[in-house]
Formats: sequence, C-alpha cells, structure tokens
Amino acid sequence: MWPFVFTAYASLDSTIKKINKAIINPLIVLMFAIAAVYFLYGLYEFIKDADSSDARETGKRHIIWGLIGMFIMVAVYFIMELILGTLGIGTDQINITPDSIDVNLPPIQE
Repeated sequence: MWPFVFTAYASLDSTIKKINKAIINPLIVLMFAIAAVYFLYGLYEFIKDADSSDARETGKRHIIWGLIGMFIMVAVYFIMELILGTLGIGTDQINITPDSIDVNLPPIQE
C-alpha cells in the first residue's frame, strides 16, 4: 500500500506544479499587465487633460486602481509561492552551492 501512496503524492505534486506553471503564473502575469496598462492609461489621462479638474480626477482614479491591481497581483504571486513552499512542493529554483560549480578554465599562458 505504501508505494501507491508515495506514487499518488508524487503525481499530485507534479500536477500542482504543472497547474501553477501553466495556468496560475501566466494568469497572474496577464492580470499584472492589465493593471499596468490601466495605470498608464490613467497617467495619460491625467497629463493629457491637466487643465480639466474632472479629467484629472478620472486619471487619478485610474492611477490608484492600477497601482492597487499591481500590488494585488504581486501579493498573489508571493502568497502562491508561500503556499507551495509550505506544502513542500516548491518551484523549480536552481540552488547553487560551491560544490556544484564546475569551472574548467584553461591555464593562463604568459
């Protein structure tokens, strides 16, 4: 029975990694890009109609909501990393230690 449990855990682990890599992370990047465009549009509105107080207020609102959206997307990314790290799933990060570095440089000729 134990090999089946370990296989199921490994399969669940790889499934969650694949879902995170293929669906969740691209969705976070897309939403961040939308918030950044919304922010830039608000900045454009604010600068374009600087003499109109209504247009400036609309631009300010777009700027603020764009910043809030970008903050939320960054927070969601770090929360997902925290959850995956807590579950021991982790992401595919490269750990470099002094023992893992193999440098084969040719000798210096004078």
